Amino acid sequence: MTDLFKGYKGAALSSLKSYNVRVWSEALIKTTRGDFNGIILPRSENDDDRHIVLKLPTGYNVGIDVDTITDMTEHGYKEAHYKIPEKEFPTSPDKPNVKLFGTGGTIASRLDYRTGAVIPAFSPGELY
Repeated sequence: MTDLFKGYKGAALSSLKSYNVRVWSEALIKTTRGDFNGIILPRSENDDDRHIVLKLPTGYNVGIDVDTITDMTEHGYKEAHYKIPEKEFPTSPDKPNVKLFGTGGTIASRLDYRTGAVIPAFSPGELY
């Protein structure tokens, strides 16, 4: 089963569930500080449980405090999937084999400005 609430927990998870809004959905969130329209982004497991992160049409992300939410509606849904194409490592029978591992991290990642997600910048094959 797919996790519809990727990374959300506590009060933020309860808020998403109570309004029946999923991560990656296009949503309108009404708050005591105004209305926000955008895409609900996933959260890291280490993030707090008090904010819902929204990718605005301008490309900026905003964290919305769950205590300010008065209504939330989902208007569309499109989950982002990322796959970096793998390239074959060249081999030569007269040379020793070498393994190259890609361990990720900040330097090996890039931001997808359409979704706000951090994705691998390249595969180990591309690095080679």
